[in-house]
Amino acid sequence: MTTATGLPVYQSAPSGFTGADILGSKANDCSTEAAIGDPQPILRGVGNRVLDIYSNAAFVSSLDLRLAHLDLVDGDALGLNGGLVSIEQFITIGNPITFQDVYFANGHSDQNGGCLYANTAGVLRFEDSVFENCSSDANGGAIWATGPNYGVTLENTIVRNSTAFDKGGGIVADNLQLDLIGTSSVEGCTGGIGGGIWSGGTGWTGAPATVTLADSAQITGNHATVDGGGIYIDGNEEPIPPAPALITELGTRIADNTTDGNGGGIYLSAADVDLVDTEITNNVAMGDGGGIFTTGDVTGNFPTHLNLRGSTAITACDAVRGGGIFSEGTILFTVDDVTIEFNTAIDGGGVYMNQ
Repeated sequence: MTTATGLPVYQSAPSGFTGADILGSKANDCSTEAAIGDPQPILRGVGNRVLDIYSNAAFVSSLDLRLAHLDLVDGDALGLNGGLVSIEQFITIGNPITFQDVYFANGHSDQNGGCLYANTAGVLRFEDSVFENCSSDANGGAIWATGPNYGVTLENTIVRNSTAFDKGGGIVADNLQLDLIGTSSVEGCTGGIGGGIWSGGTGWTGAPATVTLADSAQITGNHATVDGGGIYIDGNEEPIPPAPALITELGTRIADNTTDGNGGGIYLSAADVDLVDTEITNNVAMGDGGGIFTTGDVTGNFPTHLNLRGSTAITACDAVRGGGIFSEGTILFTVDDVTIEFNTAIDGGGVYMNQ
């Protein structure tokens, strides 16, 4: 394994393997720097992706890789995925790949993943980290993750001011579980479909792709030029169950998001949703569904679920139809201990149902 000077990479290899057998990592043409008295090294790209992480082993069950207290900045991956970091063919199930207190900034890719691209069978964790000013000419302004992946978790991590031309101005989570917990947020991002987050498909493990927001996570101030200002959950890629899902709880806030199309806060396409103790406020759609736009299977064969409960509030949202909620298709709608008020629309200020 080779690393740039000052790059804190820690690994513990399973019995019978060496680091060289399992892990390759390389810092590409970049500069390393650290200010006097500042223990956090900086890897700065020079017209290049900054860091590649990859595996040479057929299967690794207990590899522990952690990158901590590091700045990764100014990467440009022309013709490649991942403007700052690429993780590929990394097959580990036992322990996650963890980025702790890492600052990702000013990464660009003309393909997927403006700052980070991951196609891995591992688990990714980002703790106390920041992604900002990342851009993709395709999908995933800051993060693009896919693969037979057991999940991506952001804990106390911020994704902000990032852009993607197509899907996911902040994050694309393709065929996997995405969790935002603690004080994590996606804010000020812009994409075509899903200004903040795009998620879809059925996970490689057979479970549905799911986005879970908890512990005061926030999706705020994002914009979609097509649909889904805050979040877009796409079930159309998998026309049969299990449907992808959105789960929010414990003080999640989805606010101040906008779209030129439908679904100012949330757009659900053939997807299930369970909102508990969630605030959806001040979201705007130039089309339908200021707070939530949900469309189900028009045949009625595969109904999807919209569950609103536990002190959830949808307030001060605006749209043409369905200021709070717009619903069409076969939706099983459950409401318990929910406030829907002060929303505005030409038709259906609170709820518009088109069955």
